[in-house]
Amino acid sequence: MPKNGLQLLARFSLTPNKLGLCGRTQIEVEIKECIDKGNCQNLLTQISGFKTQLPYLQTIAEIAQKDYLDYEVIEAYWLGNDLLDQFLKTNYFSLYIKYLKQLELPDFFIESIEKHPPKIFIPFHLTSILVPLLPMKNLNKFKDQIEKCRISLKQDEGGQKIAVHWETAAKVLTKREAVNLAKWTKIVTDSIN
Repeated sequence: MPKNGLQLLARFSLTPNKLGLCGRTQIEVEIKECIDKGNCQNLLTQISGFKTQLPYLQTIAEIAQKDYLDYEVIEAYWLGNDLLDQFLKTNYFSLYIKYLKQLELPDFFIESIEKHPPKIFIPFHLTSILVPLLPMKNLNKFKDQIEKCRISLKQDEGGQKIAVHWETAAKVLTKREAVNLAKWTKIVTDSIN
């Protein structure tokens, strides 16, 4: 498995982990070591605690017939790419639920998600924000949190496009990545609305 897949995951996980939102425990040192030095072995042992993204990565991986830590799988979840095209053709929500149940989350949480499936299930980061909120009907109440958590596209003073997560620059994007992020954000937003 290439290290760069874990490095990409680490880039987007650092800030939410600091906030106590990503993983079982705060593992800032392990995440920074993966980003900065490419030493991702300690982070690898913590992946099972990333309960938000893990079932999405596993779902993409099964359909794409890849390892769930493959760079393309992680990129599909965080930024979107062609691996998500298959999810526009077939609804794999039940596959996601299967992986979600393996995480030993409270039954009421899983049941609430099962009762309110999205029209189209796309295992993209924005989906992981919106799907748990669907049972609450009023997404406007969570607008600030959604805006901070969703991966947004900003342009810095030098003209580079930056992926921002929790108000922190996570990655300088290539043109292809910026196009994919905009495309899949629109598709997921339209499907939820």
